[in-house]
Amino acid sequence: MENNCLSHCETVDHNYLQGYFHRFVKKVPTPLLMGVESELLGVNEQTGLAIPYEGPQGIEGVLEGLIQRFGWVPLFEGKKMIALESDRGEIHLEPGAQLELSGLPVSSIWEISNQLRRHDEELKNVSRDKNIAWLPLGMQPFSPLKDIAWVPKGRYGVMRKYLGEKGTQAHCMMKQTATLQANLDYCSEEDAMKKFRTSLALAPVVTGLFANSPFLEGETPGPLSLRAQAWMNTDPDRCGLIQEVLEGDLNFESYIRYLLKIPMIFIIRDGKWLDMGGRTFEDFMNHGAYGFFPAPEDWELFLTSLFPEVRLNPFLELRSVDRNNLDFSLGLLAFWKGLLMDSRAYEAAWELMKNVSFEERVQFLNDASFFALKATLNNHSLQDLAKELISYAEKGLKRLSEDETFYLEPVKELIQEGISPAERLLKRWKGTWGHDPKKLIAGCRI
Repeated sequence: MENNCLSHCETVDHNYLQGYFHRFVKKVPTPLLMGVESELLGVNEQTGLAIPYEGPQGIEGVLEGLIQRFGWVPLFEGKKMIALESDRGEIHLEPGAQLELSGLPVSSIWEISNQLRRHDEELKNVSRDKNIAWLPLGMQPFSPLKDIAWVPKGRYGVMRKYLGEKGTQAHCMMKQTATLQANLDYCSEEDAMKKFRTSLALAPVVTGLFANSPFLEGETPGPLSLRAQAWMNTDPDRCGLIQEVLEGDLNFESYIRYLLKIPMIFIIRDGKWLDMGGRTFEDFMNHGAYGFFPAPEDWELFLTSLFPEVRLNPFLELRSVDRNNLDFSLGLLAFWKGLLMDSRAYEAAWELMKNVSFEERVQFLNDASFFALKATLNNHSLQDLAKELISYAEKGLKRLSEDETFYLEPVKELIQEGISPAERLLKRWKGTWGHDPKKLIAGCRI
């Protein structure tokens, strides 16, 4: 979604920060839009192993195909191609060569569906002669972590070192995981913070409901969302739930106070990524670093280096979910739209989830990653909470201008059955697929 760079201001101070998020409030009658960031895992269709970055049979070959056949424009860091852009959005690379489509913000899920379908068709077209399959899963199913090459981006070099010292699964998160992220506009400070608080409270529910990563390096270790587990073991300073939002004042200032205490990873000067050595942004403002004081671009870059379950930026970023097939992904978008784009729905959702301690929320998130809809919170199963929430989402969608409730049908089936996408996969894996990687790839690929 659009991120207007506010580079007219030379330095960042507290006055600048106090007004920052207000700049992105969408005023009526400006419509509130929704966007998507969709990651896919590329694998060799014969072996199931992650494809490399380099070479015609790797990501470089895929990007070249998208340029030549579909008019995408390459972006480089040094001599290495690291992204594409067009009038249809952007394509980025995650650290392990996961391919991410960043679509344009639109008003309907139907338009997002068209974006995702077109992206899938383009990828299949350029991958057909390369023996590459694209998997909508939350975790690389077969490749050992050590065998997945790093994408040659300066940002990832600094993150690799920093996060590797913070969490036991940081590199797993960086190179093996994939998600589908929904992005939403907000129309006031109150609207933004209520959406923020409610979606954080719902993070464990969507983690379990859409769990879709039970495989890791050819094994099934137990958790149904291994991706969520990897994030929980990445960096406690910048990942997980945010107590200050769930329990603090509903204003931008309280969120900014939280942000100022988080260690920084890097800044960019003259095209070079500089390690910030864990300085907080507040310390950077007060004392500087490398002879520099923060500019607006530093603040904007800093916000991209925070990885909570939900992140407030120029738009609200909902980050809790494993990548799933198209039907479940569109169902997720409808779930979020119905619950968060309608104020009556998000008020009802918060009422359902509000009387919970922060410690209970953290435990619920962990349990959801293991047990999906069978996880419990205060004697209520995640399945029962999801039933209530999807009814709120359905009512919310009906109150909005277009009836998009039919997108919820695949999700309602999951809730009724009481099983996650991961459990459906495991049933086939242990049954008709007979632990055969080729059958899993054939059964999952886009």
